[in-house]
Amino acid sequence: MLRALTNVHDEAKDRFYDCDSPVPPALEGSTVLDLGCGPLWLRRCP
Repeated sequence: MLRALTNVHDEAKDRFYDCDSPVPPALEGSTVLDLGCGPLWLRRCP
């Protein structure tokens, strides 16, 4: 999976999408329960 992330452009990784985490990075150190499906664009990576 980490190798797949290298194929994703930085601009795409820096944005939040409907199915991604709505929690801003400024909350680093907090505990977050993600009930969503996660970043779907990872499924499209070769």
